[in-house]
Amino acid sequence: MGGKTKKSISAMEKQQKLREMKEEKKKVKEKEERKEKKISSPLVPLEVVKQLENELNNMKCITPYILASKFGLKIGVAKSVLRELESRGILNCVIRGSRISVYTPVNYSPGLTK
Repeated sequence: MGGKTKKSISAMEKQQKLREMKEEKKKVKEKEERKEKKISSPLVPLEVVKQLENELNNMKCITPYILASKFGLKIGVAKSVLRELESRGILNCVIRGSRISVYTPVNYSPGLTK
């Protein structure tokens, strides 16, 4: 009537090796995820600002999400950057709602197409 029989030593070794391999894969994935961090400080590096100014003229519309995903910023930092660029006169705010704002470059005219 007994219960489950004890596994052989070779079977237990195989299971142990599989567990160790899974743990190593998890550790590698965690390290990769840690590498990609977003800029969270309110002061944006000068390189990002220069890239941003170069790319702005090529974009039809700019939202905080687009800016954050393209340059690795947090959404709040992207919003403050867009507000700053609007106050400088580089961007125009097209639509401003409670949650989202849509901007266009000052020299962009919607009637012209390439």
